[in-house]
Amino acid sequence: MRLTLILALFAVLLTAQSQKEDTALVTGDAVPSGAVAVLDQIVIGEPEFIAEAMRRLNMPNNTDGRRLLDGLVQEALITAEATRRNIGVSDDDIAKKVAILDEALKGQGTSLDAEMAKSGVSRDIFVAKLRTTLALEQLAREDLKIPSAEVVTGAQQQAWIKNRVSQVTIVTDRTKLPEGVVATADGQSISARTLVRMASQTGSRREMVKAVETVMQHALVQTALKSRAITLTEADLEANVARKKAAFAANPQFAAIDFAEFIRQQTGADMDGYRHSLPFVIDAAIWRLGQNAFNETDVKKAYETDIDQFGPLRTVRHILIAASDSGRKGPDGKPLPSIDKASAQLVAIRKELEGGKTFESLARLYSEDKGTKLSGGKLPPFAPGASPFHAAFTQAAVGLKVGGTSDPVVTTDGVHLIHLEKIEPAPPMKDVEGTIREALARKLLQESWLKARRGWDIRLN
Repeated sequence: MRLTLILALFAVLLTAQSQKEDTALVTGDAVPSGAVAVLDQIVIGEPEFIAEAMRRLNMPNNTDGRRLLDGLVQEALITAEATRRNIGVSDDDIAKKVAILDEALKGQGTSLDAEMAKSGVSRDIFVAKLRTTLALEQLAREDLKIPSAEVVTGAQQQAWIKNRVSQVTIVTDRTKLPEGVVATADGQSISARTLVRMASQTGSRREMVKAVETVMQHALVQTALKSRAITLTEADLEANVARKKAAFAANPQFAAIDFAEFIRQQTGADMDGYRHSLPFVIDAAIWRLGQNAFNETDVKKAYETDIDQFGPLRTVRHILIAASDSGRKGPDGKPLPSIDKASAQLVAIRKELEGGKTFESLARLYSEDKGTKLSGGKLPPFAPGASPFHAAFTQAAVGLKVGGTSDPVVTTDGVHLIHLEKIEPAPPMKDVEGTIREALARKLLQESWLKARRGWDIRLN
């Protein structure tokens, strides 16, 4: 019972399901004290990393950020009240509990160290959380009048936390907090650095590694601009917004959706915050680099070498029947039909096409692709060398003649019928010059990234 309680409460306090990640908190060249990364001779400090890490943790689809913050708030409440009552947990108490837990795990063929390594949780974090857990046990026992002979259950501990949350002031609104603070609870401040450190050493490690890589890539592109005497201006950022809006408006899947609202839902930022976020600035810098770092000969060579990236352009319609042979379920929670069953359905639909019905009308009637169903299954034109679609889908479409319809084609989404409406020649070089220059700039930076001496240490010790 006691072992189960410790493990359960530890999971609650950690608040994020820790997981083994193929990422490293420390890698590459040595990093100076007070910094988080080096890129050749560039030293990247903590503030830049923490800002980008917080941007990622605050994104609407990142539930780990919210759970981690809730856990730190709970820990602050426990620590503050335990300090107020002079409740302490000694190192001997910790050692005894660790020994009990380790012994129990060994009885299951594993060990505490092995389980921590598997989950990616450091021993320091585990001990800190265990210390808080034991303090919470004492607080709950005292306030709920639990006899010393009885075990304090997880439910009782959570009841204590819930009650304490209702009694104190907790502020998480960033507009009401000092810079660098993400929450206050019962007079205790929780810093962004603390939240990012916890994220780096628990279930959000992968996102934190992406954050440091983004900061390093920003440094790389800024160096590339500086070496060519190029200055990125507000006008460049505004031009990048315009390009993003134009591409957004051209995509039929986003018809009638406001661009600014879409950005807010995806990133949690308003347009100004989005425009000054590191990924956006990097993107704008790459575009500017492409316009200035390459001559017409470079562009022409790239166009001729990679002509299949630009055309011929194929416009197709498709009908999708979602299917799976692995037991995958649909939005309604029911298992999807088998590949064979979906293929048979599409063969029957094709017979209706041969009987005189239009592919567009059949797609409106049968297709399960919600993004294209109302447009009769129509997809944006694509070039064979730059197809966004599954390889089997692309191969089948390229093999069709205009007006032709494929046999059933299996992809990860299910099974498709594909109908080729038209083929257009590749656009002239002048029409895709911007795209070519951007691709050349990205290739240049990728090569620079691979050649650079780099390393990071994001433990924030």
